[in-house]
Amino acid sequence: VLLGAIAAILLQGPLRFVGIAVVIYAPLYNITATLQFSLQGARIFRPVAIAAVVAPALFFASVLAWASQWPSGFKEVITLFVLAWCVPLGFLLVWTKPLSGARGGTVGKGLAKECVLSGWPILLANTGVMLITYADRLAVSWAATIQNFAQYSLAASAMAVPIMAIQACSKVFFSHLAGLAPDGRKRIYGVSSRMLLIAWAVLLPYYFAL
Repeated sequence: VLLGAIAAILLQGPLRFVGIAVVIYAPLYNITATLQFSLQGARIFRPVAIAAVVAPALFFASVLAWASQWPSGFKEVITLFVLAWCVPLGFLLVWTKPLSGARGGTVGKGLAKECVLSGWPILLANTGVMLITYADRLAVSWAATIQNFAQYSLAASAMAVPIMAIQACSKVFFSHLAGLAPDGRKRIYGVSSRMLLIAWAVLLPYYFAL
């Protein structure tokens, strides 16, 4: 709410709309991700898979439907994107019913505190990875024309295919490892990290070929 108020006051024009949209989108995405991680930890993968697919599919379909009937600009596209992410959040809330049933009490609060404290390094690492992943597109968007940026972004977006494949496999695979002893998990995580690095290196030429 504070960031939204700051964006509404300090930003002007299109930046104000984008800033407010990001403030609205952030909790939608974060709560959805939290529910997905919880289901992964419980090894319930079907709703996780459905929630992961629903938002991009609805966004794609809604943009096509809107563009076929009315003129569309960045405001319409951003609005449809945010609305599309409301659907998986609602689906996961209905599936998990986090506000009903027994409360966790002291044990639940302790677990929540431990997860939040241990999650900060993961948050910082993911933020760094995302900045590295999109740094080139940010630079090109500032320096190139919209046509050149669109062409470059299309080629860069193709890398999302192997990235999504690796993420999907790792989410299911690592979630199944949660039941192992700590020593066994460390050993398998070490082997898996090397395998993922090899897979990424093998897939890199795919970008240049495209």
